[in-house]
Amino acid sequence: MLTEFEIWFQTVYNHIENCGYQIEISPTSTDENKSIQIDFDSENIIARITLWRTWNSYECSLQILEVDSGLTLLNQYLEIISNVEFNKALHPFFTILGVEVV
Repeated sequence: MLTEFEIWFQTVYNHIENCGYQIEISPTSTDENKSIQIDFDSENIIARITLWRTWNSYECSLQILEVDSGLTLLNQYLEIISNVEFNKALHPFFTILGVEVV
């Protein structure tokens, strides 16, 4: 599913970047753990999606911080099952960022 997520993310990458976010993608792969981390930075927002594989599912952490106020706008954990529509699962995250992802 990490590959599917990366493919999906590439389809929305330019749109998110055009909304004013710098994006850094950091995949990791070890014998025990495979994950991908995506950081989003704008003038006033720092955000991160981390998706990793567990024994029989995938888990996702969503974090959004507002720089000026220091407030945590989102700190959410999701368990992802196969064939999930990423745009629906991540809708709250992208709504807070002010980015409409289809």
